[in-house]
Amino acid sequence: MLGILGGMGPQATLYFYQKIIDLCPAKSDQEHIPTLIMSDTSIPDRTTAIISKKTNEIKNTLVKNAIKLEKAGATVVVMPCNTAHYWADSIQNVLNVPFINMIELVASHIKQKDSGGKIGLFSTIGTAKSEIYQTTFRSHELTVLSPPVITQKKISHIIEDIKSGESIHPLSKRIEFEIERWQQEDDIKSFILGCTELPLLFPKFVPEHVIDPMEILARHVVTNLFKK
Repeated sequence: MLGILGGMGPQATLYFYQKIIDLCPAKSDQEHIPTLIMSDTSIPDRTTAIISKKTNEIKNTLVKNAIKLEKAGATVVVMPCNTAHYWADSIQNVLNVPFINMIELVASHIKQKDSGGKIGLFSTIGTAKSEIYQTTFRSHELTVLSPPVITQKKISHIIEDIKSGESIHPLSKRIEFEIERWQQEDDIKSFILGCTELPLLFPKFVPEHVIDPMEILARHVVTNLFKK
């Protein structure tokens, strides 16, 4: 049974679960992957916690929620939030079941493709400051770049606008503009949507050079948990 540590934010959690349903080759309700979703929207802002170094409250909540999922029957736990992977080790350390690290999966995915070229990261400021992508990618002999400060601020504003319920279409245009500009300025070959709100801006399809960590995680879940 799959356990999802969600609520960060709720739209991203919904998007992730929908991805699992869409990718699952089930022919009936009964063939879909049994899933428990803990959508805890009360978890404080992850970026604020990381920047202020007041991280214990979030760590304790995530650990508590992960244990609840395991006790409820989850045999695998995942977390569709990039920034919250700052606490990934703390979560795995309290579980007797696997915690699938989304950022590790993204690094492995890129390493397997081995297309070469610079990799750019669009994320929250918290994810950028924590360097969780950079640290993980170094262990895979990969380098990921954060955008210039001005671009990072614009991406952060876009993420905030998504969370506040702004219309998707104009926000999609804004993120596409930032992708094109950074691509031209620094010759970036591929871009990671390193915040789980950002894939919401690509409702129809994600361009080939844009990497959606939640889709990679959802595909891994389906591949390993779907019972034929």
